[in-house]
Amino acid sequence: MDLPQSPACERNKEPILAVLKQYLPLGEVLEIGHGTGQHAVYFSNNLEVTWYPADMEENNWMMTERLKRIECKNIQTPLPLTIGLKPIGEQINRQFDSIFSANTFHIMDEIHAYELCENLHQILKRGGRFFLYGPFKFEGEFTSESNSRFDQQLKSNNPNMGIRDFEKIVEKLSLKNIHFKKRHNLPANNQLLIFQHEV
Repeated sequence: MDLPQSPACERNKEPILAVLKQYLPLGEVLEIGHGTGQHAVYFSNNLEVTWYPADMEENNWMMTERLKRIECKNIQTPLPLTIGLKPIGEQINRQFDSIFSANTFHIMDEIHAYELCENLHQILKRGGRFFLYGPFKFEGEFTSESNSRFDQQLKSNNPNMGIRDFEKIVEKLSLKNIHFKKRHNLPANNQLLIFQHEV
């Protein structure tokens, strides 16, 4: 059986890594939505971190299989996590120095994405950072025509999917003292948003 591959992960891993290196040390990192596991392998092999991949239980086989076949440094056994099932702190009973998530918010149901923001403080240490990568709307506007088409495609598959509003994410996170710090514009009309849980 071939390992599953995401072309998007291959394209964006180097630009994302370049940004992550600006925020060292990252310490113990929880990845919400590891998918194929390509990011976990690449980042853990190129950063001094302990990487904890998490995803829906039915997706964890991809990370498990990758760990069997590829040399991976500092990656822990994948954790089961279903956003929207119950608050994240009830599913993962510990805190992390950093949390990373890529291309997840537009796939989650809208209500679940914003619920995650409201509960993220349960698992992010004080002073810790949240790194959120993907396409976003700013002041209600898409950053490109291609993102607008992508949003329409997502909604045609599931009306609860779609590109999320940056301002709403900031609002929900700030309710629990996790504040927006910086926006990094990356290739293909994506952004890496940096938030920090204030001390």
